[in-house]
Amino acid sequence: MSNAMRPEPMTPNRSESPAAPIFDAPQPRRPVDDLPAGDEFDYKPIPMLAPVTLFLGVSSLLVLVSEFGLIIAAVGMILGTICMVTVAKNRGEIGGYKMTVVGLAASVVCLFSGSAKLYHDYTHEVPEGFARVNFNADISKKGFVNVGGDAVLHPDVAALDGQKVFLKGFMYPSRKHAGIQEFVLAKDNGDCCFGGQPKITDMIYVRVKAPKSGVTFTANRVSVAGTFRAGKRNQSEEGLSPVYELEALYFEPSRTSF
Repeated sequence: MSNAMRPEPMTPNRSESPAAPIFDAPQPRRPVDDLPAGDEFDYKPIPMLAPVTLFLGVSSLLVLVSEFGLIIAAVGMILGTICMVTVAKNRGEIGGYKMTVVGLAASVVCLFSGSAKLYHDYTHEVPEGFARVNFNADISKKGFVNVGGDAVLHPDVAALDGQKVFLKGFMYPSRKHAGIQEFVLAKDNGDCCFGGQPKITDMIYVRVKAPKSGVTFTANRVSVAGTFRAGKRNQSEEGLSPVYELEALYFEPSRTSF
């Protein structure tokens, strides 16, 4: 066969790229020390007191409606201070700094503002012309004294007869809910709200002179002011017989609990 008729050998087309493999070959893992700075796992542990401080700081806003908020704020300030010292000493190693600052600041603000509000309410809750009397300490605990074999009113309680007093207590539940003109005031809610039978010296029979429309029942502590009468026995609709009476000229939910 001549050279002219001999076929030329086929050569691969170098312009065509080889087929890509189905799976990439596994790449060797780099040691942790060789990782660039941006790939480092930046995590700082947060002490438990940090979220607790934040929670107490937010919860201390309760001081706007209740004295219990003062206790929460005080606890939050103490724990927040401890947490702040811990975080400051280990700055850079543990987190939670901003969280602690917010919670601690809220507790401090609520503690001082709540204390100021409580002081204002206490000093302005007694109507002009009336004297503050503690129902439990000045009346209930005095009780009766034995004189010649007879039980008579304690001299301190007898001295309040006819005086204009301001005191606090709890309304004993009755059949009416609104427009109440007469009710029994108990010294604590254990007697009036849980089915207890108050002693005759733990109750005051209240006749509402103002407002004329009467008052509305509430299970919360109330404040009343009026003329106090000692040794005058009254029979209530509930079958209770207090030995004290108050002609009330003032009635409102108590601003403070003491």
